[in-house]
Amino acid sequence: MSGNMRMKTTTRALIEDLAKTLRQRVLPSAGDTAAHVQGVIAGLDQLAVRVEREGEIVWSDIADQRLMLASIEQETRQVEREPWIELSSAIAKELDRVWHAPAHYPEMAALEAENRRLRALIDRAQAAVQAAPEPLGEKRANRLAKALAGYFKRQTDREAPLREPVASVDAT
Repeated sequence: MSGNMRMKTTTRALIEDLAKTLRQRVLPSAGDTAAHVQGVIAGLDQLAVRVEREGEIVWSDIADQRLMLASIEQETRQVEREPWIELSSAIAKELDRVWHAPAHYPEMAALEAENRRLRALIDRAQAAVQAAPEPLGEKRANRLAKALAGYFKRQTDREAPLREPVASVDAT
């Protein structure tokens, strides 16, 4: 590394240093490409937040998804009509699957794959509540619809830091 680029202790610090260098050294002389440089800086600012928060957010979402699916499975295990028979079985099978060793820190790709798998089941449950509420009965269908809406709200709230614009840490 050059003399001005010292070793950083965190990925976020490295990303912030790159953005600072672009702001201070490249942007002032960027001319017609200033908008592109500003776009890169904005992307680096967003990446700095994601690198620290994304794993925790996905991990928390997985925990919430597993609780949501356990609740759905409990509500639907006695329903003897489709799509509920197959969905309840698929949820039970997924919840019984060990997706990572407890002492193993999962890679982000494994977290994302687990998150997508569980979300697909939640999406199927939401579609089934909308398309086939009759086998559940009105009270159970309303309870599941409300629980699913609560999950989607919590997920949106968890992911907000990844979507919201990030104020520059060091704009000088």
